[in-house]
Amino acid sequence: MQGKKSDPFQKRFTNYPVLVPADPGDIDDGPAGFLLPSQAEPLETPHVHIVRKQDLKGDWLELNVSRQDCDYVIAASDLRAACRDNDRNKARKAYARLAPALKEIGVITQTGEQEMADFYSATPVWFPIHYQRLMTHAFADVRLVLWWPSPSYSTLAFYCPSWRAALMLSSVLERFRMCPCGKLFIPRTAGKLFCCPEHGSYYRLKEWRERKKAESKKIRRRSS
Repeated sequence: MQGKKSDPFQKRFTNYPVLVPADPGDIDDGPAGFLLPSQAEPLETPHVHIVRKQDLKGDWLELNVSRQDCDYVIAASDLRAACRDNDRNKARKAYARLAPALKEIGVITQTGEQEMADFYSATPVWFPIHYQRLMTHAFADVRLVLWWPSPSYSTLAFYCPSWRAALMLSSVLERFRMCPCGKLFIPRTAGKLFCCPEHGSYYRLKEWRERKKAESKKIRRRSS
């Protein structure tokens, strides 16, 4: 497998914190002073929580984020992986799970989920088109803000009013990735595409075999 190409968006913005409203029991990272009076109580400034690596681990997500939102993020990550690997099977599964969301925002019009998944997964040119539209819709309420929680510290930050938006943004920033096995993991390096070395060896070998099989089919067609 070829080395992963750098993503200009990810490279440029990955160091900015992603903020969500702080709920009871969350780590309180400071006041959201950037909110306008119409977006906050007049006499009380809400506080925010920085999305940390431990917040992106599977066990934490399952306990603190709705199953619907988790499935949405996982399916979107699958569609992104299908874009990267030109994988029709992965795209078909992602489309089937994302059908309600894609219909809701008007990206697709097919009535049957399986019919839609079969139709669009057959044409890889649709993968990046639908992925960027899906993610752009998910970012509709995300704001780039100037966060100044203390006199000695200020930074640009992404403010997300919901965990779904925060998770979708974190996936684009590649703070977590989807292994081909279906597990979400936090990459330690920019080139890490698998959750463990064993899966890296397995899926690279699988990809090599599939590529050789496709090449053999082309040779047989030409000779026939």
